[in-house]
Amino acid sequence: MHVVIQNNLPVGTTLTVHCKSKDDDLGFISIPIRWEFVFKPNIFGGTLFFCSFEWPGQFQRFDIYDEDRDVGYCKHRCLWKIFPNGPCRHGDVGQEADDCFPWNPPIQLGRKPLI
Repeated sequence: MHVVIQNNLPVGTTLTVHCKSKDDDLGFISIPIRWEFVFKPNIFGGTLFFCSFEWPGQFQRFDIYDEDRDVGYCKHRCLWKIFPNGPCRHGDVGQEADDCFPWNPPIQLGRKPLI
Protein backbone atom coordinates (compact mmCIF):
# COMPACT_ATOMS: atom_id res chain seq x y z
CA MET A 1 0.00 0.00 0.00
CA HIS A 2 1.28 3.44 -0.93
CA VAL A 3 0.08 6.33 1.28
CA VAL A 4 0.68 9.93 0.18
CA ILE A 5 0.11 12.89 2.50
CA GLN A 6 -0.26 16.23 0.74
CA ASN A 7 -0.09 19.55 2.60
CA ASN A 8 -3.11 21.64 1.54
CA LEU A 9 -2.76 24.19 4.35
CA PRO A 10 -2.38 27.88 3.44
CA VAL A 11 0.69 28.58 1.28
CA GLY A 12 3.90 28.68 3.30
CA THR A 13 2.51 26.67 6.25
CA THR A 14 4.71 23.69 7.11
CA LEU A 15 2.86 20.62 8.36
CA THR A 16 4.62 18.39 10.91
CA VAL A 17 3.40 14.79 10.82
CA HIS A 18 4.11 11.83 13.11
CA CYS A 19 2.75 8.50 11.85
CA LYS A 20 2.92 5.06 13.41
CA SER A 21 1.27 1.69 13.67
CA LYS A 22 1.43 -0.80 16.53
CA ASP A 23 4.62 -2.18 14.91
CA ASP A 24 6.29 0.79 13.20
CA ASP A 25 7.05 4.39 14.14
CA LEU A 26 7.81 6.50 11.06
CA GLY A 27 9.05 9.44 13.14
CA PHE A 28 8.37 13.17 12.83
CA ILE A 29 8.38 14.58 9.29
CA SER A 30 8.02 18.24 8.21
CA ILE A 31 6.00 18.44 5.02
CA PRO A 32 6.17 21.67 3.04
CA ILE A 33 4.16 20.12 0.18
CA ARG A 34 4.07 16.31 0.02
CA TRP A 35 5.34 13.12 1.73
CA GLU A 36 4.68 9.46 1.11
CA PHE A 37 5.35 6.08 2.67
CA VAL A 38 4.88 2.48 1.58
CA PHE A 39 3.93 -0.50 3.74
CA LYS A 40 2.57 -4.01 3.44
CA PRO A 41 -0.78 -4.59 5.16
CA ASN A 42 -0.82 -7.21 7.90
CA ILE A 43 -1.64 -10.60 6.36
CA PHE A 44 -4.11 -11.21 9.21
CA GLY A 45 -5.93 -7.92 8.50
CA GLY A 46 -6.63 -4.96 10.71
CA THR A 47 -3.72 -2.75 9.57
CA LEU A 48 -3.92 0.71 11.15
CA PHE A 49 -1.58 3.70 10.76
CA PHE A 50 -2.43 6.74 12.85
CA CYS A 51 -0.86 10.19 12.63
CA SER A 52 -0.68 13.46 14.46
CA PHE A 53 -0.69 16.67 12.41
CA GLU A 54 0.72 19.90 13.76
CA TRP A 55 0.99 23.39 12.31
CA PRO A 56 1.06 26.83 13.99
CA GLY A 57 -1.77 26.96 16.54
CA GLN A 58 -3.13 23.47 15.74
CA PHE A 59 -2.63 19.86 16.80
CA GLN A 60 -4.88 17.21 15.24
CA ARG A 61 -4.99 13.41 14.99
CA PHE A 62 -6.35 11.05 12.34
CA ASP A 63 -6.17 7.35 11.42
CA ILE A 64 -4.48 7.81 8.04
CA TYR A 65 -4.87 4.16 7.01
CA ASP A 66 -7.58 2.00 8.55
CA GLU A 67 -7.82 -1.25 6.62
CA ASP A 68 -11.50 -1.73 7.49
CA ARG A 69 -12.32 1.74 6.09
CA ASP A 70 -9.81 2.03 3.23
CA VAL A 71 -9.23 -1.42 1.71
CA GLY A 72 -12.08 -1.16 -0.83
CA TYR A 73 -11.37 2.46 -1.69
CA CYS A 74 -7.57 2.48 -1.91
CA LYS A 75 -6.46 -0.66 -3.67
CA HIS A 76 -2.82 0.34 -4.22
CA ARG A 77 -2.55 4.03 -3.29
CA CYS A 78 -4.25 6.47 -0.92
CA LEU A 79 -3.70 10.19 -1.36
CA TRP A 80 -4.65 12.24 1.70
CA LYS A 81 -5.01 16.00 1.24
CA ILE A 82 -4.64 17.73 4.60
CA PHE A 83 -6.85 20.80 5.06
CA PRO A 84 -7.36 22.85 8.27
CA ASN A 85 -10.86 21.37 8.77
CA GLY A 86 -9.82 17.74 8.15
CA PRO A 87 -8.23 15.24 5.78
CA CYS A 88 -9.70 14.31 2.39
CA ARG A 89 -8.99 10.92 0.81
CA HIS A 90 -8.52 10.36 -2.90
CA GLY A 91 -8.14 6.72 -3.85
CA ASP A 92 -6.81 4.98 -6.90
CA VAL A 93 -6.92 6.38 -10.42
CA GLY A 94 -10.46 6.63 -11.77
CA GLN A 95 -12.04 7.83 -8.55
CA GLU A 96 -13.08 11.39 -9.23
CA ALA A 97 -14.29 12.79 -5.90
CA ASP A 98 -12.50 13.31 -2.63
CA ASP A 99 -14.00 11.76 0.50
CA CYS A 100 -13.47 14.12 3.46
CA PHE A 101 -13.43 13.22 7.16
CA PRO A 102 -13.40 15.13 10.45
CA TRP A 103 -10.33 15.05 12.67
CA ASN A 104 -10.32 12.44 15.46
CA PRO A 105 -11.78 13.82 18.70
CA PRO A 106 -9.29 15.15 21.27
CA ILE A 107 -7.91 12.66 23.78
CA GLN A 108 -9.33 13.18 27.25
CA LEU A 109 -6.59 12.99 29.85
CA GLY A 110 -7.30 12.17 33.47
CA ARG A 111 -9.97 10.06 35.09
CA LYS A 112 -13.68 10.48 35.51
CA PRO A 113 -14.78 10.76 39.13
CA LEU A 114 -15.98 7.56 40.72
CA ILE A 115 -19.66 7.52 41.57
